[in-house]
Amino acid sequence: MSPATTNPSARNRAERVPRQARSDAPAPRVRKADLPSKTCAVCGHPFSWRKKWRTDWDRVKYCSAKCRSRGTRETTT
Repeated sequence: MSPATTNPSARNRAERVPRQARSDAPAPRVRKADLPSKTCAVCGHPFSWRKKWRTDWDRVKYCSAKCRSRGTRETTT
């Protein structure tokens, strides 16, 4: 047997399609400076958009869990 047939990665390398021709190529990256940002309602710290907030960015008010807990205590007293 030749080394190319025993090594699966070498066999797959020959079958690969160039990145330009693939349809599943990754999307271009967005710079952090280009992302939307807000200011924390409690500490005033500016924070940027995060992927986990993509569905509810309009409702995000606090930069962290600590500020969120501090903010809810201050508004109830």
